[in-house]
Amino acid sequence: MPVPGVSVFHDLQAALEKVRAEAKALHDDWTKIDTQFDELVAERGTAFIDLARHYLPDLTQQSIANTLTQIQGDLRAILDRKERRVAELTGQLERLVVERDKSSDELAEITSRLNEKVRQRDLLQQQVTQTLSENPQFKHLTEQAVASELELHRNEQRVREIMREADEKLPAYEQSRLFQYLYRRGFGTPAYASRGLTRRLDRWVGRMIEFQQSRKSYEFLKSTPGLMQAEVERRHAEFDEQMNAIEAFERREADSSGLTVVLDEGEQLGWQRDGLVKRVDEQKQRCQEVEQELIKLQQSQGQFYEEALTRFRTFLSQTETAVLEHHARKTPEPTDDELVSRVKWLSTEIDRLQPQVVAISSTYRNLEEQASGLDFVLRRYQQSNFDSERSSFENGFDVDEYIDRFRKGVTDKDSLWQSIRSRQDFAPTWIEQTAGGASNVLEHPLAQVLAQAMVQAAGAALQQSANRSVTRRTGQHRGGTGIPINVPTPTFRRTNGPSFGGGRGGGFTSGKGF
Repeated sequence: MPVPGVSVFHDLQAALEKVRAEAKALHDDWTKIDTQFDELVAERGTAFIDLARHYLPDLTQQSIANTLTQIQGDLRAILDRKERRVAELTGQLERLVVERDKSSDELAEITSRLNEKVRQRDLLQQQVTQTLSENPQFKHLTEQAVASELELHRNEQRVREIMREADEKLPAYEQSRLFQYLYRRGFGTPAYASRGLTRRLDRWVGRMIEFQQSRKSYEFLKSTPGLMQAEVERRHAEFDEQMNAIEAFERREADSSGLTVVLDEGEQLGWQRDGLVKRVDEQKQRCQEVEQELIKLQQSQGQFYEEALTRFRTFLSQTETAVLEHHARKTPEPTDDELVSRVKWLSTEIDRLQPQVVAISSTYRNLEEQASGLDFVLRRYQQSNFDSERSSFENGFDVDEYIDRFRKGVTDKDSLWQSIRSRQDFAPTWIEQTAGGASNVLEHPLAQVLAQAMVQAAGAALQQSANRSVTRRTGQHRGGTGIPINVPTPTFRRTNGPSFGGGRGGGFTSGKGF
C-alpha cells in the first residue's frame, strides 16, 4: 500500500534529530579534548617562562615580570573577547532556536487544522453538488444554459469558419484592379452614372470578370462575419443571464451548507501556512549561520587562537628559548633539567592530541553538512506540501535507504530531494475524481462544484457543454482554438466572499497538498 507522506516526513525529522544528536555528542568530546589541548599549550608556555626567569642574565627580574604581566594581560584580553563572543552567539542561538521551535509548533498546528478543512471542503463540495443536481429548478436552468451554450458554441465555430474564409478570399478581390475599379464606381448599382463608351467598356469588363457574382461574394465576405459576430454577442448575453440565475442557486446553497465559510477559513489558514513555512525556513537558515560561526570560534585553530598564538610566539622569541635549553644542558642544577623535560613532555602530548582534534573536527563538519542537507530536504518537503494527508509515496518506498546513501556520501542533498520528489503523489480530491478534465482548468473551488453539478444535472452526454459553460464564466475561455473573434471578455466576478483559491490551483495553499 502507499506510504503516507506524513510518515516520510517524520522519518526525515527523526534522521535529522539523530544526526544532530551525534554532532552534539561529538562536540562534547571535541570540547573536552580542545580544553585539554589549550591547557597543555598554556602549561608549556608557563614552563618556558619559568626557564626564562631562571636563565636570562641579560634580562632583569623586573623586565621579565613586566613582560610576563604584559603577555598574560594580552592573552587574557584575547580570551575574554572570545568568551564574550561565544556567549553572545550562544545566547543568540538559544533565542533563535526558541523562535524556530515555536514557529515549527505553529506550523504543525496550522497544518493539522488545514488538513481538517480539506476534509470538510471535499465533503461539503460533494453535498452541494448533489443538492444542486437534484434541484428541479436548477436542472431546468442548467438545461436551458447548456442548450444556449451549445448554440453559442456552434455560432462561434461558424464565425471562425467564415472569418477564415474571408481571410483567404478577400485579398484576391482587394488586389484585383479591374474589380476594384468597377466596385468603386458603383457598377451594377443605382449609383452608377457613366454613359456612352465608358458604360459599354465597363459592361465588357464586368462580363469578362463576372463582376455581378463576384460583387455578391465580396459583400458577403465583408459583411457576414460582423453580422454573425453580433449574433454571437447577443447569444452570449443571453447565456450570461441564464448563468447568473444558476450561480445564484449555487451561492445560496454554498452559504447555507457552510461551504463558503469553510473555503474562507481554509484560504486564511493556507496563507498562514505559506507564511509560516517561509518564516521557519528563514529561521533555520539563521540558526545554521550562527552555529557555523560558533564552530569556527570553538575550533583550536580559530581566529582568537591564531591571535593569541602570534602574540605568544612574539614573547617567546624575545626570551631566546634556544638559549634557555642550551643553559639547561650545561648547568648542574636539576631544576632547569626538570623544566626542559616538562616542556618536551608537554610538546609530545600536544603533538599526540593534534591529530585527534583534526579528526574530530573533520567528522563534526561532516555531521553538520549532513544536518544542513537533511534540513534543506525537510524545508523543500514542507514547501511542496508533501506533509499533507493527501500526500503519499509509491508502495514499498523506503526513505531510510535514500537517507543512508546520503549520509555515506554516495548522493548529495539535491539527489536525495529529487529521489523523494519523483516518487511522491497526491491523492485526488473528490472534485478531481469526478469532474474529469474540467478540474484541471477551473481554479475556483466553487466553479469546480458548479461544473460538476451542471454535468450531473444535464447528463454525461452534455458534459463538454456544461464544462464550457463554467469555463466561459471564469474568464478562461476565449472562443477555443482557431482564428480569434471579438467575443466580449466575460465580466463575471464571484460575489460570495473572497476569491477562493485564486491563482493557487484551486486549493488553500501555493502547493497542491491542500
